Amino acid sequence: MYKKIITYIICIFLLSGCSAFEPSTPLSTEDNQNNQTILEENLFMDYDAGFALGSKIKEIKSLPDKDKSVILVDQESISKQVIESIKFSYNDTPLTPEQHKEKIIDIIRKIAMQAEADRLKIEPTQEEIDAYREQFYNEELLKSNLPYINGYLAGAEITIDDYIQETKFSAYLACKRQALWQQVKPSFEADMQAEAQRRNMRLHDIETEYYKKYGDTLVENAEIQILDKELKKILSR
Repeated sequence: MYKKIITYIICIFLLSGCSAFEPSTPLSTEDNQNNQTILEENLFMDYDAGFALGSKIKEIKSLPDKDKSVILVDQESISKQVIESIKFSYNDTPLTPEQHKEKIIDIIRKIAMQAEADRLKIEPTQEEIDAYREQFYNEELLKSNLPYINGYLAGAEITIDDYIQETKFSAYLACKRQALWQQVKPSFEADMQAEAQRRNMRLHDIETEYYKKYGDTLVENAEIQILDKELKKILSR
């Protein structure tokens, strides 16, 4: 039961573009030790907060043009539903324009990485996908946040199984991006080591920066079409 709950939580944040549960680089041992802190900072015991966010997601899903393509990245479509979903944080607090812009850019980066993985025919193994999901499993903490989880389900008017069925592909895509990075990472290894020493920083933090830079390079080389006037304004700021 609790494994299903944690899968559902991961999918909420992956669908919304939130990176709190998706590491910028493959998880390290230190990340595993920090999972409880991550969850504590991003979940609430408050039923009403969960219900408010769930209601908002339900509202977005009912938009008549929710499936309309608003961005194309190498012919991969980003729908209006996805863009609308990332206007709010996990506690239904509206994002600032700058935060919303960063979320949009992050989604574009992810799509560009997935397209590159497709081009290189890179696929994650089932074991990698299972391990990715298991990283975020903490039964005691999940129990303490059941009011928030139940609030979300009630607000969205869905069951945990319904939500998992809708979004189970998200974990696969996250692992696909990680698999791509693992393949290209060796070419950056020496530079990352040298920069970590020069800047006196953790190697994992340097790797995070290189991971994002690599994604940004793919974005620069991608064919991107912004089909929505409002999004053009947001991204031009």
